[in-house]
Amino acid sequence: MYPLSFYEFLSALNQEELRQFIEHRSDLAPIPEIFHTRLVDFLKVYYITGGMPACVQTYLDTNNGDACRKVQQDILTSYVLDFSKHVPSADIPKVISIWNSLPAQLARENKKFLYRLVREGARARTYENALAWLEDSGLTLRARQVSAVRIPLSSYASYKAFKIYVHDVGLLGALSMLHPGVLLQGNRLFTEFRGAFTENYVAQELSAGTGNKLYYWSSEGEAEVDFLIESQGQIVPLEVKAGLGIKSKSLRVFAEKTGSSRLFRTGLRNFSSSQIIRHFPLYAVANSPRFLN
Repeated sequence: MYPLSFYEFLSALNQEELRQFIEHRSDLAPIPEIFHTRLVDFLKVYYITGGMPACVQTYLDTNNGDACRKVQQDILTSYVLDFSKHVPSADIPKVISIWNSLPAQLARENKKFLYRLVREGARARTYENALAWLEDSGLTLRARQVSAVRIPLSSYASYKAFKIYVHDVGLLGALSMLHPGVLLQGNRLFTEFRGAFTENYVAQELSAGTGNKLYYWSSEGEAEVDFLIESQGQIVPLEVKAGLGIKSKSLRVFAEKTGSSRLFRTGLRNFSSSQIIRHFPLYAVANSPRFLN
């Protein structure tokens, strides 16, 4: 079962008018602050509940993050039971080890997947089948690194350097044992674990309902852009900010090295556009094709 996207989540919470207000937006002019604040507040709730229908319904019925987290823990338990039923027996411990390592993988500054965080001394050839099973089952999303920014990105993607995200940001919270109480602590939820939840959320929204492959760009440790979006014959960089920051060194390095003049950023700030960088809020990530075109 696939999670609801953020816009579907708004509809489930009977916020259809708010969804319609933002979903079809295609320009980057700031919206009234009252609407921006409401959307950020709902996004906070979504980070906690995720989009799994049973969890969203529990939140609707109880308005209680702890009750929702209990449902998520039950879902995680059912996943482990499914591993034992559907995964080849030799790969079951590997799948479980990879799955349990994901919070640690994403909590790092550089979120590139490391086999040694699964098990000391682990090698790619031993765990690749288990990784592929998780991806094919829809439980994880893989973003591959590219160094050459050319079309099609799939032809220049690395099979050795990649990031792995959980298919639902709420389940990532449960897997990380993050207490729902962080929802009440300002914007801490967005920046927790070095912005892991925010980057995971963006990956989830970019692939929701499309099955789009995910890519990111890095330049020999000098800079890294979180996502690359291939749109109408062009490749557009998207930098993800977990908070209100506006520094965009990686985008500028990308522009210098590739000659790109279309630079995009998403974060907690309202819509804005400058000669260099176009910015849209995290709650509008699903609109990115409209903004890019």
